[in-house]
Amino acid sequence: MFIAAGVLTADLFLGSQYLQHLRGLSALETGLFFLPAALALMTGAIAAGRLVGTVGTRPVAVAGLALVAIGNGLLAGVPAGGNIYAEALPGTVVFALGGGPLFVCATTSALGRASLREAGLVSGIVQTFNQLGAAICVAVASTVAAAGLTSTPSVDGFTGAFTVFTVAAAVAAVLSLRLIPSGKPPMTGAPPPPPSRRG
Repeated sequence: MFIAAGVLTADLFLGSQYLQHLRGLSALETGLFFLPAALALMTGAIAAGRLVGTVGTRPVAVAGLALVAIGNGLLAGVPAGGNIYAEALPGTVVFALGGGPLFVCATTSALGRASLREAGLVSGIVQTFNQLGAAICVAVASTVAAAGLTSTPSVDGFTGAFTVFTVAAAVAAVLSLRLIPSGKPPMTGAPPPPPSRRG
């Protein structure tokens, strides 16, 4: 959850700053630019909800982190000019498509193995890491991209920050091969099967 919320929020922050400060888009144009990313995020989350129950949490999480890394890698090469839809939109859609499944995986892997008595505590911890990841990663993004947020914006700060998050997502993908439980999450709290009827 830390990486999912952190990198995704930081990417959206960086993208909006890049589009408005460096490329001169208005707030409305920037919001419209991110509509395909919102659809990709929703599509990824819906697909992950089905895949987790089929192939398990770990492969879905690894694939999601790989897509986040690929999307950031594409954004690490954004130029200071050119067509923003050709240069920046593909990476934005790819990282959003990978980000959606991460929220599903983080929640199901944590709550799927918690007892009903612990569900509230575990849910609170997951949400804490959601907020903590967003705050820390946006701070890191702002620090790294400081050169691109001055009165004379430079693309170098943005590409540097996207590179940092490419590495972070790639490392998280490797670590998730070991840290995320394999298999499908158990159906904790599921109602017992109905009693069998005898003829």
